[in-house]
Amino acid sequence: MSYGSLPRRIPIHFNLAGQPDRFARTSILLWVTPLLIVMGFSFFFYLMSLGVRWVGRQNPGALTIPLKPIFLKLPRERQEILVGMMEGHLALQAILISCLFIFLQMAVLGVILKSWSFHLLFLPAFTLWCVLITVLTLSLYARMKSVIERFSRETI
Repeated sequence: MSYGSLPRRIPIHFNLAGQPDRFARTSILLWVTPLLIVMGFSFFFYLMSLGVRWVGRQNPGALTIPLKPIFLKLPRERQEILVGMMEGHLALQAILISCLFIFLQMAVLGVILKSWSFHLLFLPAFTLWCVLITVLTLSLYARMKSVIERFSRETI
């Protein structure tokens, strides 16, 4: 099935007898899908950040963090600062990955609607986005490592 073969109106709600009682234009699919993707990823990363905070409080040793032996010797309030840095990074990654999936959805829509040759922009933009996420992750690692080292010097 392709977008062009769909009827102009599609059922979006059914009554108890299973009969459609509300309809929408097919074009609504073009705008609802990206929103659902963004909401889904945002919710997923929100849950991940809650998990990081919870694990950071319950069992800091379970976190994947640079210089973990030094991190575990830090006072609890210093550990909380570093866990907050991880949470902030997850939020930034959520935004970047959501934007990436919006871009992918727009590329698919461009092909479906034959309105733009998005495939020419897709590979360079996708590569740039992946590099950006990698650089941000590596910079967080380096920043956390330097903060842990500084905190450990201050507590000694």
